[in-house]
Amino acid sequence: TVKVLLSEHNANLEAKDNNDSTPLHIACLKGHYDTVKVLLSGEHNANLEAKSTNDWTPLHVACLAGQLDIMLLLLQAGANTKARDINDDTPVRIANKYKHPVIARRLLEEAMKTKR
Repeated sequence: TVKVLLSEHNANLEAKDNNDSTPLHIACLKGHYDTVKVLLSGEHNANLEAKSTNDWTPLHVACLAGQLDIMLLLLQAGANTKARDINDDTPVRIANKYKHPVIARRLLEEAMKTKR
């Protein structure tokens, strides 16, 4: 369905809802791994650094929602682990705040590997 919308109907990947969330933010929040994968593909290349109302990137949202597989996919695509929201919180802080220690630990491990 997402592929059809993107290819046949030229859906806007940068469209924002009333919270300034893009389709990538929403897919990360809802745990739609395959949709995130399509949105990040070279053909579509959704903006990893798009900011919502609270300056949350898709990586912040994945950490909030406890979406480990999506978080790893975002990191593989080059998401910034040091992005800060309006409260100066990084994605790892968000994972800790919302009680996702496995996410926080993996995010720190990946950040150490890549220095992002």
